[in-house]
Amino acid sequence: MMLALAGCEVKTGDSWDHRVVLASDLTPSAVDGQWEGQWQSHEFLDNGLIHFVIVPSDVAQVPTMLPAVASLPEPGTRRYLAKVTMWHFGRLCPEDFNMVLIATATKNGQIQFHGDRDMGPLGGFCKYDGFVDSNKAVLSFVAEEDFGSLVLRRVVNTR
Repeated sequence: MMLALAGCEVKTGDSWDHRVVLASDLTPSAVDGQWEGQWQSHEFLDNGLIHFVIVPSDVAQVPTMLPAVASLPEPGTRRYLAKVTMWHFGRLCPEDFNMVLIATATKNGQIQFHGDRDMGPLGGFCKYDGFVDSNKAVLSFVAEEDFGSLVLRRVVNTR
């Protein structure tokens, strides 16, 4: 599969450190795993490839740069940690950061999630929410000076 990003073609899976393929739409929804897709800033007209590696917080090794979470998850929710790599303007200028996803399963089989993160002095405070439906995830974000969206597909390690 080819993705068109900022005027250049990028083959899906090229920037992982191992071979990957897109997962089937027929598997049940789950938040954890490897995800790949595109993100779009609607205010700054920036866009590019994005990777998520998501693990349940109770099994994650907490990196020193993980946003602090002061409270326990609310009943009926589960907390996940996401290691994110996003590329600006297609495949230029990679940026790595971590974020917390607070997820709730719904009756229709989707998993909804939300969270917030301080992106530092240049990015400001950011709120995000979205859902996972089978092997597709959609997320929207609103920051102090920007807003945008991400569309992700689960990838499967084929090593």
